Amino acid sequence: MKVVKARRDVTFGTGASAALIKEAEERLGVTFPAVLTEYLQRFGWLAVGSEEFYGLGSDVPSHLSLVENTVWEREQSGCPVPHNLVPIYNDGFGNLACVDVGDPRGRVAFWDHDRGEDQ
Repeated sequence: MKVVKARRDVTFGTGASAALIKEAEERLGVTFPAVLTEYLQRFGWLAVGSEEFYGLGSDVPSHLSLVENTVWEREQSGCPVPHNLVPIYNDGFGNLACVDVGDPRGRVAFWDHDRGEDQ
C-alpha cells in the first residue's frame, strides 16, 4: 500500500465492504480468492497513470465496475470469458487480464480476444 500511495500518478477508491464483495460474488456465481478480496477491500478500484483496473465500491467509476464488466465479457463480447475468469483490466484492444477464481492463489490469466474460446 505504501508503494501505491507514494506514486503521484495513482488514484484509487475507498475500498469495498465485505457485504459488497459478497454481493458481487453472488451475482457472478464465484468466490473470490483472498488476493482479489484484499485488493477490493484496500483499494476498491485502481488507476495507475492511464492504466485502470476494475473494482468495487461506492465511488467506483461506472466504466470500472468489476461486476458489470465481467457480466458483459461473459455474455456479450465476441469472445466470452469462461466462468472461472474475472476480468480486472482491459488493455484497450479487447484483451483482458483476469483473476482465475478457480485458483486459490488468484493466478492472473491473459485472455486474448483473437484466440477464441479455446484458450
